[in-house]
Amino acid sequence: MSHMTRIQGEIKSLAGLETACHILGLTFHRGATKARYYDGTGIKTFNCDHVIEVPGYADQISVTKKSTGYVLSFDQWLGRDKNKIKQICGDDLEILKQTYQMAMIRKYADEKRLHMETAKVMRDGKKKIRIKLFG
Repeated sequence: MSHMTRIQGEIKSLAGLETACHILGLTFHRGATKARYYDGTGIKTFNCDHVIEVPGYADQISVTKKSTGYVLSFDQWLGRDKNKIKQICGDDLEILKQTYQMAMIRKYADEKRLHMETAKVMRDGKKKIRIKLFG
């Protein structure tokens, strides 16, 4: 049976999350309160504060406000080969979370007037962000 799964991670900035979505080709719907997912019998909705949409795919990622930040949830029922969210964002949204971290580092560098030479999310399983900051 299909169900929404809460993903561990720390999202503090909606602007940073929105930037990460843009980088990955996702659509961030600020203020949308229902995320869609398929439960095996039809489309269902999940209450949330914002929604991330994968173009051309029915299931969505919910973004829910908690006291310490935002929690992301999505339906992990289908395997990676059939689940477009997992294909783009990673099995536990690790690519989305890393891209968010990269956006936040870029924001910090801009605020401190530091130059960010390289920013790359590795897709080889090592899951590293490589950057160089210098003034």
